[in-house]
Amino acid sequence: MSNVKKKLFLTGASSFLGTKFVDLYGDKYEITQVSRNSIPATDLNDFESVKLLFETIQPDVVVHLAATVGRDAANTDVLAVDTATTKNLIDIARKDDVPFIYTSSEIVYNGRPDGMYLETDEYHPRSAYGESKVISEKYLIESGLPYLITRGHRYIGFPSERFNRPKQFPDTLCELMNGREVHLDSHRLVNLVLIDDICDAIDHYISNDLGKKLILNLGMKEVITYNQLLTDIAKASGLNEALIHDDGEELGWLPNNTLSTQKLRELGYPQRTYDEIVKLISDEIKKI
Repeated sequence: MSNVKKKLFLTGASSFLGTKFVDLYGDKYEITQVSRNSIPATDLNDFESVKLLFETIQPDVVVHLAATVGRDAANTDVLAVDTATTKNLIDIARKDDVPFIYTSSEIVYNGRPDGMYLETDEYHPRSAYGESKVISEKYLIESGLPYLITRGHRYIGFPSERFNRPKQFPDTLCELMNGREVHLDSHRLVNLVLIDDICDAIDHYISNDLGKKLILNLGMKEVITYNQLLTDIAKASGLNEALIHDDGEELGWLPNNTLSTQKLRELGYPQRTYDEIVKLISDEIKKI
């Protein structure tokens, strides 16, 4: 068996997910980290520079995690910017038939009152950000490239020490760990996705399914609320549960955002249970 490491072209390397992937798999793969905060910094909007870097590296796999999210996602520019950068990367990868991994989102779905969206459900994006994901997904599917498209709702997990930007879940943990109150939604149903599980799914695809064309919903099997998750983490880690209030409101989210992860299990992809996720995060908190 060859010991040569596969070369990954990883965008969004300084993101919540990207930093975790490098932490977990930086030794297994030869990773070119692409972001505005990497060294050297790379702007995905500078298409010629991206092309030159890609051709220099000659990667075995593209892992495209970069996207405009959070408050910036409300800006209509996200539709043009994110779609253009993704299309450019796909076009570059097509020249050498390089497999392409793309992190999409639950936001491409809409309209099932009982949730449990399937990968085969029709597209109904709910925002410019969602529309950019749909356009990018379709372009990748039609490109002829091997691909893995992941769809998840609300990334959670203990952050890398190198991640220092605003993000709801680690920010909420930080508030609790510093003795400050938080107000969390206790009505909307979700099966959140642990960033460690996304990283493991990407690794599983590269190790076992590279060359296939797959769309996978990612997330925990269990259906919960955001308030329940943080309350259970507080209990397990010894944080003050009294700081957590159940009167938060998640504006813009559907009452049921749950995804079916049956296909994930059928294909043998890793998936932690709810209890395993709570323990993993609470153990990290206890170390601090």
